[in-house]
Amino acid sequence: MSSPPPTLNLAGGKTKKIKHLKLENVSLPWSSQRLRRLETFSLEIEGTVPVEEMVNLFIKNPGLRSFHLSYRSPRGLDIPAPPTSAGSNTFQATANSLEEVSISFDNPGIASHILSRVYMPACTSLKLAAKAISMMNNIHSLNEALLQFAPKIGHAMNEGGRTKFYDWPDQPFNWSISPEQEIFQLSIEFSHFDLEDIIVFIRNLASNSESELDMEVYLGPTSQQIADKLGEWTEITKLHISSSFNSDCDQNDEAVLFPDYLGHTRADPDLVLSWPFPDLQELDLSELECSLLRVFDMLNRRYLSKSDRKRLKKLNVPINTPPKLDIRVRDTLNPEDSLIVPAIESHRGVKSLEYGSSEDLEFEETLCI
Repeated sequence: MSSPPPTLNLAGGKTKKIKHLKLENVSLPWSSQRLRRLETFSLEIEGTVPVEEMVNLFIKNPGLRSFHLSYRSPRGLDIPAPPTSAGSNTFQATANSLEEVSISFDNPGIASHILSRVYMPACTSLKLAAKAISMMNNIHSLNEALLQFAPKIGHAMNEGGRTKFYDWPDQPFNWSISPEQEIFQLSIEFSHFDLEDIIVFIRNLASNSESELDMEVYLGPTSQQIADKLGEWTEITKLHISSSFNSDCDQNDEAVLFPDYLGHTRADPDLVLSWPFPDLQELDLSELECSLLRVFDMLNRRYLSKSDRKRLKKLNVPINTPPKLDIRVRDTLNPEDSLIVPAIESHRGVKSLEYGSSEDLEFEETLCI
């Protein structure tokens, strides 16, 4: 068992006026009168988090502008009771000056407790990083704690258009809202959570914010299992693909190839013939090294010919034909690619064909904390 972190000594004269406090693996003397003029607070700690003292920190420091907490909970820690609705007068503190909040945690209950007890009306940037360490970690407890931000989230989603979801090798899943006007920015990382739970969480958050969920996914090398789960997500309307093969996949999981995967036919839960990412409208392949012949082959399988559709109709096989695609490909084409371009441009499943990298391609910027 690891020993508890040492307690910071605030008795010295040099600590009379503390405005900016950044600590790592140090416990605070929470009752100290010198913790009353803070403007920025950052604490990284492994061990028990005194959640009530943390809430009191906001009461004692009304001028606090930035709050960062990163913690790893010891096993057996008592998790606070799930918060009641944030709209039913449960707040214990109001942080009128707080603009930036960043919490990294492996115990959603503690983060939920803080966010549901401290009202943050001036917050313009909220960054959360959640890491599951056991089956008991339920990310959905955060949905209720985030209710105070629902109007801001809804406004940001309406103003910013598509939200962004990143699946990148060796990094957590990341979902973010970043409108150009920066009225409110939200970024959430998910480490070791099941993708289905993440999807449900994001859908609930959008529903609580009374917003339509429209997703833009940045997809790096990925596995068949992840692709299948993402491929069922009807809210995904734009897809960026950065690699065609995942050499780092789990040996027990089949690697998925793009763009080939988009042409795989399957039956959805209603027994209707469909394809992965059924509502996809834009496909960015500008970072993908593959022959355009493969793109053409995918289109032929994703968008059935008129004769094939008639044949299936006679057999009473329902079809969910996906929308036509706006496709972007790389701007350096070999002679073979150039030969197939006219066939792609005029394809029944193509709305438009563009060349060159997308201006908003930011695969590397996935870490929120």
